[in-house]
Amino acid sequence: MPTRPHGKTSGRLSGGGDGVMLSSVLNPELRKYEGMTLTQIGSAMGKDPRDAVMDLVIADRGESSVIIAIMNEEDVRTALQHPLVGVGTDSGAKARTANSQESKSHPRGWAHSANSRQIRARRASAHP
Repeated sequence: MPTRPHGKTSGRLSGGGDGVMLSSVLNPELRKYEGMTLTQIGSAMGKDPRDAVMDLVIADRGESSVIIAIMNEEDVRTALQHPLVGVGTDSGAKARTANSQESKSHPRGWAHSANSRQIRARRASAHP
């Protein structure tokens, strides 16, 4: 597999601005963009999504979070059928203090145990 420069893979695999959704911001003026893709945000701002990202990062002082869609559901289901595949998370739930309670957490921070139960149930039905 060819080596890719760090930071270039996610954008390309996500399909660009349509595959990247702004999940949370700390700046209250930017909350209207939460839940929108970068393409939608660029359109709402009247500019290229790449320019919109730069403006968001600056306006939110680097505190914005995104969800990047790079996985194919069918591939995930296939991988989860293998008994040695485990499920984990790289996102924690945010504390409900100060500015953090105003911001949304990534769903993986809260839904890990529910997802694990669903995966175990699927595996059990796949392996009689």
